[in-house]
Amino acid sequence: MKLILIILITALSFWSLASEKERIGRKLQLGFAGIRLLAIILFALALWGIPLSLNIFARQENNMVLVVDASRSMAQRDGRPTGRFDRAMDLLGKISFRQDIKKYIYDQNGLREALPGPPVEYSDNTDLIKMIKAAVSLKPKAVVLLSDGNHNAPGDPASGTAGGDIPIYAIGLGPEADDQRPSISRINSPEDISPGQKAAIVLQLDNVKDRDKIVLSDGRGRTLQQAEYSADKKTITLEAAPSALGLNRYTVSMLSGGDTIDRKNVAINVKKDRINVLYLSGDPGWDLRFMQQTAANAKNIELNPYLWKDDSWSGIGSQEGDRQDPSDKIKTADVIILQGIRESMLERGLEGDIAARVRDGGGGLLILGLDWLWAFRSRQLYAIAPLMPSSNSGLSEGTISLTKYFLASGLFDQSLTEQIAKRMVKYPPLNIRGKVKQLAADAVLLGTVENNKEHIPFWGRGYFGRGRVMQITASSLGPWKMAAQGMLGDSLVYPALITGSFRWLAGMEDQNITLSTDRSFYYPDEKIIFQGSLPAENSRAQGLEWSVEIKGRNGLRQKRRMSHWAPGRYIFDAGALPPGEYGYASALSADGKKLADLSGRFWVEPFPGQEKERFQNRKLLREISRITQGRYWDIDSVAGNNDWLDQVKPQPAAAERPLAPWLLPLIMVLLLAGEWYWRRRSGLS
Repeated sequence: MKLILIILITALSFWSLASEKERIGRKLQLGFAGIRLLAIILFALALWGIPLSLNIFARQENNMVLVVDASRSMAQRDGRPTGRFDRAMDLLGKISFRQDIKKYIYDQNGLREALPGPPVEYSDNTDLIKMIKAAVSLKPKAVVLLSDGNHNAPGDPASGTAGGDIPIYAIGLGPEADDQRPSISRINSPEDISPGQKAAIVLQLDNVKDRDKIVLSDGRGRTLQQAEYSADKKTITLEAAPSALGLNRYTVSMLSGGDTIDRKNVAINVKKDRINVLYLSGDPGWDLRFMQQTAANAKNIELNPYLWKDDSWSGIGSQEGDRQDPSDKIKTADVIILQGIRESMLERGLEGDIAARVRDGGGGLLILGLDWLWAFRSRQLYAIAPLMPSSNSGLSEGTISLTKYFLASGLFDQSLTEQIAKRMVKYPPLNIRGKVKQLAADAVLLGTVENNKEHIPFWGRGYFGRGRVMQITASSLGPWKMAAQGMLGDSLVYPALITGSFRWLAGMEDQNITLSTDRSFYYPDEKIIFQGSLPAENSRAQGLEWSVEIKGRNGLRQKRRMSHWAPGRYIFDAGALPPGEYGYASALSADGKKLADLSGRFWVEPFPGQEKERFQNRKLLREISRITQGRYWDIDSVAGNNDWLDQVKPQPAAAERPLAPWLLPLIMVLLLAGEWYWRRRSGLS
């Protein structure tokens, strides 16, 4: 059918030209015939799909590119005097100088010319896709890759290199893998411990045949403990003693013959579980006794009361034998309570110690009462208070009304928050002595006293430096405690209010608000996901906003807001980050005021297997060579001579590349347009 079509087109073309022999001269007739014949030939080539050997769009270099993988796993020695990278560089060094051979390494800085000696810095992962693409971008006739094949980056190198027209030859390094390699199969450790408590890290080892060491190191790389393993000792128990609050990172390394054959990381969270409270009062009344009862029942609260007697501070109860000056107690207190203080009781030095403990030491300050604070209006304590008095005179009384911020206060868990919100409003009225001037600019109001349709601030809190400050303006909470023991028979609100306030002031975890990364360790190119929850009744529509600031050791900072909200939950995608240790600080704000702050740490680790890949991924290297029409060798088979270089050739089809499919029709159109233009210039229509 194709031949018949070509014959018809040829016959019509030359018949129409022959019919014009009376109008055109012989020279023009021969020229037009040549143009039509060339157009018909090109059409036939396009119709039968016959490629031309000419390639005017691609340029093939005659160079051969040799690339040595300089990832961290190439430092393995495999029981030999030198590492894999050194053996590969030694092979390149035995190749005599040739103009058509270019030698490169691919390390942390990418593809660069190979120089004697180790690389400046081993790359954190083996990314064979990037390595091969960088070599292919040089347009060589072939690429020779010297690697252990332990690809541990995103993507599949075999499919990523398929379809290319440059062959990839591979020289493999390292012993062939088996399923019986020694490894750390399981690691168990407590997630949370208390300050001063030691954490047992229990390892289960598999496929152990030889005797060697397990090493425990801290986040700074310092060796903390070593233990021997063997075929008869496959369960190893190590012990860590974290000292800092928060997440502490430890690394367990399994050694064999000088190589690290397996490695596991573990994070242990040290959580504050005891609260040391210093109570300073000039007029405690019943509140001191009630707080002592609450502390005793709570088990984890140590209350140290100091009362003003005979113009000096004096410890009571278990503190009877202590020094009269509470300065030392201030330096170690998690929470400091001030109640009924006169100006003469608190000298400026002691006041400065309290402020420093809160601002710089991260302690908490609870101010009970309002009127007595008026005497400090020219001093630092007045400026710290969330609720500032305008007078020490006047008396207000009323029932409690909670603000919209109470549910997001983080003082109690969800169910307890709801119960307290229902019961607190039914409790007896409280008295407030003095008048409130204003709420501090950054303070949050949690509750008010309702008096003749007037809302008098009763409960406020805020932040001061690293610490927290809370104030209850009621003269005493005794009526609530006595009412609970009496006719109401409800012992829930008072102790919950005290212990919840102490927990928040001491900087312990919020009860109904969470925010953290979904895990402690990530790999490069993995997204860092923050997720958390808050009471479902609160939402973005009510003005609550989260912000997160991430800080890296290298000065990297990014501050973002939550990108997705769901009922009662929120998620923040921070994207991928380079390897390193990161800290984050988050804040929940409403109407420009901070309601809660949470912080933590996470780590982005080098890709897995960087220092435990004892074996070569021979299967992957063979597959890359096969699909690109290259070849695979083991380094031991080519180390003795350079005959293998003669077998490195371009792909058979690389020298004959077809023209683009649109090029032949374009030439045909140009030829016919040329005939038309020639006719016009010759006066033919």
